[in-house]
Parts: sequence; C-alpha cells; structure tokens
Amino acid sequence: MSGTSSDDEMQSSGDSSNVELSEQHSDSDEHSDSDEMEVVGLVEPYADEPLAHSSDSKEDNETDQDGLSPAVLRARFLREVPINEWCTCVECAVERLSGALEYRCCRELDQVSQMMTFDGSIERVSCITNHDDFSPMTNRRVLLQAGPLLRDRNGRGYRRRDGQTENQLVRAVAYRWLIRWICGHMGWDNTRPLPACVYHKIRGAFPTAQVRGYQAAEQRD
Repeated sequence: MSGTSSDDEMQSSGDSSNVELSEQHSDSDEHSDSDEMEVVGLVEPYADEPLAHSSDSKEDNETDQDGLSPAVLRARFLREVPINEWCTCVECAVERLSGALEYRCCRELDQVSQMMTFDGSIERVSCITNHDDFSPMTNRRVLLQAGPLLRDRNGRGYRRRDGQTENQLVRAVAYRWLIRWICGHMGWDNTRPLPACVYHKIRGAFPTAQVRGYQAAEQRD
C-alpha cells in the first residue's frame, strides 16, 4: 500500500510540476506577445520616409539682395500669397511675369526707396513706374539710341540681330537701362531682377510673341 501511495504521490507531484511548467510557458508566451506588441507600438509614422536635405532648407531661407527668400518668392508665384499682400506700390501685376524671381514690388528694393526719397518723388508717387524720369527713359527712340551704348558679354553694343524683332531689342535694352538707372553700373556678370511693376509696364509697351523672363548672367547670351 505504501508503495502504491508513493507512486501516486510521485505521479501527483509530476502532474503538479507539469502544470507549473505549462503555466510558466503560458506566462512566457504572453510576455513575449506583449513584448512584440510593445515593439510594434514603437514604430513611428513616416519613420521610413526620406528626410529633407539640410541644404534645401538652408537655400529656402537664404535671402537675395532685396531680402527675399526663394520660399517667399515661390509662394507668390504659386499664388499662395495674394498680390495685395506684397505689392505696396499698387502698380504690380502678375499677368506678364515669367518666373518666381520677378515677383517683387519696387518698394522692396532699397535703391528705389533711396532714390525716391533723395529726389522727393516719394511724396508724390508710390511706384517707380510713375517717377518723372521713367517715361522718358522708356521711350522707344531713347532706348534705340541707348542700345549701342550698352555692352554685351563680348563687349559689343546692343544691336538688332537676325530674326530679332525691334520690340525684342527694345525690351532687352530697357531692362539693362532701367536696372542701371535704379542700381547704378553693375557690369555684365552682376545682375538682378527688376520689380514686377517695371516688367508689367515694359512688356505691355513692347509686346512680343514670347516672354523671355529674367535670366542670371550665366544664362544670358
């Protein structure tokens, strides 16, 4: 009887151990599942998306001669910022503009404000295109006479080339003539865009089939 009892006790003890091992294994599985859930929960949205290049962000924040950044000009070009929020001379228009660099008001150019303050015209007019000297300087005959006085990259005067209309020549001269009037002599390799109001006036006065927007020195002929 005692042997049988001992065997029963051993079997009971073995069964108890099996139950404990089973429970421990079950607890381990639950803990493992919990760990997996926690790991999955640590995955952040967009973690695998490429990050913006730091140089792109830096370039967007850099400003040009007029204190305008590429991001600001691009927002104007995309009409995310209405014209009445950046044009204070009330003469700017976007219909004839080509490229984001042209989306600037004349009152954002320090040279314009300085010139108009110096000669007192700022008390009478709000835009450089209404300055007393603007109309005479953009007269067709004056521009045709001024062309040969200006020099291109090769040191040659501005003259009408084969296939070029007179309006195309006059507009090219007007751009150089006016930026020199506003900013002084700059040289061929030192360029900057004119304000939107000036482009609107010149392109309206001397229309062409195609609009050739502002180009930096290295892009020009």
